Amino acid sequence: MDQVKSLRHDGSYIEDQSKFFEWWYFDFDLEDGRNVYIEWQSPVFSLRNNLCLLVIRIYENLNKNNNDPVQSTVRVLRYSRAEVVQDKNCCKIIFPGGRIEENNGDYKIFVKEKDVAVDLTLKRKLPFFCNKSECVYENKKNKELFNWIVPLPRAQATGKIEIDQKKINIEGIAYHDHNWGNLNIAREFKGWVWIRVFFADFTFIFSEIELKGKAEKLRILCLLDKNGKQINAIDLKVSEEENDSIRSGVQYNMKLNFTAEKQYEISLISDCKSVSQDFPLGMTKNNRLNTLLVSLFYLLRVRSYPKWLKSLLGKGQYLQTVVKAQMSINGEIQDKKYGKLERFVFGA
Repeated sequence: MDQVKSLRHDGSYIEDQSKFFEWWYFDFDLEDGRNVYIEWQSPVFSLRNNLCLLVIRIYENLNKNNNDPVQSTVRVLRYSRAEVVQDKNCCKIIFPGGRIEENNGDYKIFVKEKDVAVDLTLKRKLPFFCNKSECVYENKKNKELFNWIVPLPRAQATGKIEIDQKKINIEGIAYHDHNWGNLNIAREFKGWVWIRVFFADFTFIFSEIELKGKAEKLRILCLLDKNGKQINAIDLKVSEEENDSIRSGVQYNMKLNFTAEKQYEISLISDCKSVSQDFPLGMTKNNRLNTLLVSLFYLLRVRSYPKWLKSLLGKGQYLQTVVKAQMSINGEIQDKKYGKLERFVFGA
C-alpha cells in the first residue's frame, strides 16, 4: 500500500484524446446527518471536449429513517479547459472560481463564485490506498484502461458551504478517490457497485464491476484499521440479493465473508431512501457521434426516455442510497453504522 510520502499519483493524467475522462471525487458524512458530494470532472464528454465541471450536491434526509422526502441542492459550475491548470505531480487544480489542492497529505477545497462559496479543510486520518496497481481493468486489444485510486480513505472535514445565501457548517468525515482512463465504460461494463462505510475503528471500501459477456466480477476490498493497517482479505466470499422495496425502489443486500488473522463478516442492507436517475450511454462506435448525441440529450433537458431514444443512445441507471452496515469479527458484532452505496447499471 502506498504511503503519504508522495501523492504524485493524484495528479492529472489528462491526455488529448476525445474519449479520455478523469474525475476527482469527494464525499462527506456530516454530524448533522447531511450528505455532501463534490466532484471535479476534467474532461467531460462534451461537443468539443474542452469543458471542466465542478459539481456540488447536498442531500438532506437521505440517511434518516423516516418518511420525509430527500431534499437536494445541486450546483454545477462550468469552466473552459483553457482557464484551468491541473498539476501532473500532485492534486493541485486551479480554476477561475477557486482551487482544489493537497498540502502535506491534507486537502483544501476553496470556491468563490456568484451565489456559491466553499471553504473546506480535509485533515488526513488514513494513508493513501491503491490496489495492486491503479489499473482496475484493461482492454489490451483496444489499448483502453480504467484506473482508480483512493488518496484519502478517511479524513476529518471542517469548514463551510454557502449556496444562495444558505450557510452550512461542515463537521464530519470525508473520503476522496480519483478515476481516469480512456475506456468506453458503457460498452465494457454491465454493472458497477461501490460501497463505503466509516466504522468506528475500521474504514471499509468495496468495489465490484460486472463485465459484459463474462461471468467473473472484478472485486476490490479495502479494510483499514484506525491506525492505517490494511487487513488483507483471504478467501473472499460475496453473496448478493436484490428485491423490490417500497422505500427505495430496490433493496440491494450484500454479505462479505473473508479471513485475515481473524474471521470477518460485513453485512449490508440498502433498504433505505435513495436518489436515482436514468442517463444516456452513447453506444455508437463513433465517439464524436456519441458526444454529440449525449450533449444534445442534456442541452434539450430530456425528461422522459421513450423506446426509440433508448435504442439510439442506450440507457443507464444510477442509484445512490444509504446502507445499514454491520461488521462482525469471529462471530461477534463489533459495530453498526450507516454507509454509502452507489450502483450503476449500463444497458438498463
